Amino acid sequence: MAGDAQKRWPNPCLLRKHLRCALGLKGQKLWIPETASDHRSRAAAAFAFEIVVSLPREAYKRFMNYWLIKSEPHVYGIKQLKKEKRAEWDGVRNYQARNMMRDDMKIGDLVLYYHSNCQEPGVVGVARVASEPYPDHTQFNKRSKYYDEKSSRDNPRWVLVDFEFVAELQEEVSLAVMKEDPRLEGMLILRKGNRLSITPVEGKHFRRVCKLGGWKPDGK
Repeated sequence: MAGDAQKRWPNPCLLRKHLRCALGLKGQKLWIPETASDHRSRAAAAFAFEIVVSLPREAYKRFMNYWLIKSEPHVYGIKQLKKEKRAEWDGVRNYQARNMMRDDMKIGDLVLYYHSNCQEPGVVGVARVASEPYPDHTQFNKRSKYYDEKSSRDNPRWVLVDFEFVAELQEEVSLAVMKEDPRLEGMLILRKGNRLSITPVEGKHFRRVCKLGGWKPDGK
C-alpha cells in the first residue's frame, strides 16, 4: 500500500455513486478521499482500497445482503406494495425465516419480490428492507390467524420488518425461466423441498434475476 501513497482512486465520483446505492444513502454527502495520502488512518486507507479494487460488483456485496421474499399476489402483490410504498411483513411463523429477519436483515438490503401459489410463480419486483426488526403485532391479536397464545408483549416470539417498494420488473422472471438458467444454479428458491417464505440470495444471482427482468440495481 505504501507504494500507492499518492495514487488517485479511479473516478471518485463513480465510487461515491456505488457506495450511496449500496448503503441506501440517497442524496447524502459521502466523504471519499481523492488520494491515499488524504486518509485519516491506515485502517481507513486499507478499507477504501479494498472497496475500489472490488468495484463495481463487490461494492454491493460488501455492504448489503440480498433476499427473496414470497407473497401470494391475491394476498399482497407487487402492485399493492407499489401503491402503498411500504408494508409491514407480518405473519412469518417459521423460526428460520424469523431468525433471518431478526438477525441478518439490514436496512437497505435489496429484496427480490416473488409471487407464489399462482399460475406462473416468479420474481416480479424489487423491494428494500426499510426498518429494524420489531415485534409482529398480529401475534397478540386473538382474532388474527397468526395469533400465538404462547407469545407475550414482554417476551415476543415473532418479529417483522418493513419493506419499501423499489421497482416493478419490466418482465416477470418466472420460476421456469430461472430453473433453465445455468447462471442461477444453486439459488435456494430452485432447490427441491424449499418452502421458506424468506431466503438469502447471492449477489450474482440477484443481479442475474434483475437483468432478466430488465432492471439494473444502480437505477440506470
